[in-house]
Amino acid sequence: MRRKALSATLILISILLTASSCRKADDIQIRSEGILPDMVMEKATYVFGRPDNTPLIITADRITVYSSSSEVFFENLSFTQENGKLSGSCDSGSSLDEEKIILSGSVEIYNSEDDIKISAEEVLWDDESKIVTSEGVVKVVFEGKNSIVAKGFSANMDENLYEFDIITEGRLDGE
Repeated sequence: MRRKALSATLILISILLTASSCRKADDIQIRSEGILPDMVMEKATYVFGRPDNTPLIITADRITVYSSSSEVFFENLSFTQENGKLSGSCDSGSSLDEEKIILSGSVEIYNSEDDIKISAEEVLWDDESKIVTSEGVVKVVFEGKNSIVAKGFSANMDENLYEFDIITEGRLDGE
């Protein structure tokens, strides 16, 4: 009798595990080439960057890793760097290597030390050079009251240098 109960329990566990893994497989992003990810993490933290730089600490609802191609995809993420000096959030991110990450969808970057907030739909973050660039529209608010809206943007976050291609709007308070 015990043997039948044990066998039935093992069969039930196998069925439940199979059903559970099938449900999760539907959620996994399969790349167009049919490659399955090596790892999918939910509500996880990822350390992005090279050991010789201060890493970008990313927390995301979902992180999908493809080890064979070094690609990492992030969904609904927030990030910090340099003990919170730089922080931000966006809808998604993707990285093809350990130096550059594309942040997309309602990107907000805040430099608390210099009181600067950058808003854009997409930016490229180069961790090695600490340069953030965007070809699209970017809004930069500084000192809480001054703002510049531009198309095309580059910022050296270490040196606090900002360059704009075409300024479309601006407000500078002379106080």
